[in-house]
Amino acid sequence: MNFEYIMAGDLYRVSITKKDDSFLVTINDQEAIYKLDRMIDNKLFLESSDKKYTIILAKNESTNFVNVNFQDFIITDSTEKRSVSYNKEHLLDESSDIASPMPGKILKIMVEVGQQISTRDNLIILEAMKMENNIVSPKDGIVKKINFKEGDLVEAGQILLEIE
Repeated sequence: MNFEYIMAGDLYRVSITKKDDSFLVTINDQEAIYKLDRMIDNKLFLESSDKKYTIILAKNESTNFVNVNFQDFIITDSTEKRSVSYNKEHLLDESSDIASPMPGKILKIMVEVGQQISTRDNLIILEAMKMENNIVSPKDGIVKKINFKEGDLVEAGQILLEIE
């Protein structure tokens, strides 16, 4: 499978090739190999040499959504002029920045600066298309900074908060 997407205004070319029970993933010229642990419906459970990944795939009429270890991503066709502000390493490594996976309104901020959080803790409830979306922590850490307040409108890719 080959596709392109734009994040932070940069074009990324992705190639995914299945080899036996593994996947070779190439993002631009960076390669990584992931072993398929199991696959259930739209969920993939992958392992690299040092990490485990849970990947959930979803799609509506015009958008592809990917959730990697509880962090949401919107994959946009490279021919569109939309941009999502992530760096390419974010797909393979956990980042300290939690970005909005889609445009929406912040309904509730469930953490405060200095708070200790754990993987999968609910951080923010974001309303998008009349649905409430829980933004959860991809890792353990401490909330370093919150960039918005309840009621604010955010665009896809804007950094909601930072974890250290």
